[in-house]
Amino acid sequence: MYETGSLKVSDFGLSALYETKRQDGLLHTTCGTPAYVAPEVINKRGYDGEKADIWSSWVIFFVLLAGYLPFHDANLMVMYKKISKGELKCPEHFPSEVENLLS
Repeated sequence: MYETGSLKVSDFGLSALYETKRQDGLLHTTCGTPAYVAPEVINKRGYDGEKADIWSSWVIFFVLLAGYLPFHDANLMVMYKKISKGELKCPEHFPSEVENLLS
């Protein structure tokens, strides 16, 4: 944590370069840590990198609150289907305000 109190989270194991944007203005590099990857990255139709990063931050937030991943599955393809559907079930102990924020 920095002196300003800002927490920085990064994972550059696989990252898309800005220069890889196509004429449609979207990134098409399929990359990311599987449980944290955004649905639009999985669907391979192109994605906005900043919006995909917001999704990944949302997953981190969920994990910090719940203690587990929102769409986890031992089978990678099943997990990707869960992510693509985005059907989230929040823990019962989540206040309604947290559920609203996550949705």
